[in-house]
Amino acid sequence: MRHLPEEERYAVHPEPGGLLAWGVSRGGDTLFWDTSRPSDPDAWGVVVHHRGAVPGSGLRVWHSYDLTLTEYLRHTVRDGWDFPRRRAR
Repeated sequence: MRHLPEEERYAVHPEPGGLLAWGVSRGGDTLFWDTSRPSDPDAWGVVVHHRGAVPGSGLRVWHSYDLTLTEYLRHTVRDGWDFPRRRAR
């Protein structure tokens, strides 16, 4: 996070409104709740620190999803994410 430009940095918990880590994916991505949203934890959005964002995919290393935890997990499990396909060699 320290390597990001100051205007792109998130606050980190326990700073009020900071990111609160809650999980890690099998691929090594770290998942956070964005506690700056409403005071109701059920409304907190998900921010992911992607270990290996694919260049040109629009996916940033630090990516804020406009989804609650339930919505994020439902989308991940049921729908999946669209990623650029590699060309067959």
